[in-house]
Amino acid sequence: MVETASDQPPSQEDDAQSEYSEVQIRIRLPRYTPSTGSDGKRCTMCGSAPDGSRSSQDSTIDRLREELAAKERERRHTAEALQRKQSECENLSRVVRELAESRAQLVACRAVQSERIEELQAECMRIMRIADLSRTVSKENITKATQAKKHARQAEDEALQQKRAAVIVRDSNKALRLEVLELREKICLLERLPLLHHGRQSRCMQEFVFSELKETY
Repeated sequence: MVETASDQPPSQEDDAQSEYSEVQIRIRLPRYTPSTGSDGKRCTMCGSAPDGSRSSQDSTIDRLREELAAKERERRHTAEALQRKQSECENLSRVVRELAESRAQLVACRAVQSERIEELQAECMRIMRIADLSRTVSKENITKATQAKKHARQAEDEALQQKRAAVIVRDSNKALRLEVLELREKICLLERLPLLHHGRQSRCMQEFVFSELKETY
């Protein structure tokens, strides 16, 4: 009877320390005692195991070696798979950490963008109010400009009329000046004539003297 006792599957610490595992083999074989013959003498050949038992022991040892080799291969494959899984876990942990950092950055960026959008909306509302006020002021200015143009046109018309009236007055003054000069010449001629006595007693002279007296007093 053969009993094999192998160690437990290698843990991560044991695999990191050594690539070999410890295997204990316990082989139980039947004991062959010397037998006595019919004559009561011990058989000297009976103390050794028969050839069939040796061949079975060899086959058992070979089988155990094959099992050990298979276990060793399985252990190595398991260790390699464990290393791959550990690498995958590390990669996944790194990816999760990067995703968490990216998510935190995204949340922070979204918060900053929200604040910026609120600021832009407030600025847009302020600009719209300024635009409405400017539009109202522009309408008022347009109305005032229209009225100013109307008043300017009226002033131009009045100035033109005054200019025409001034021309007319200047022409009339010129005519009056000529008439006054003509009257002065006539007066000079009359003063040269010997009619002074009659002139002082005329009705025109009396009216003139009376008007002069009224202006004096």
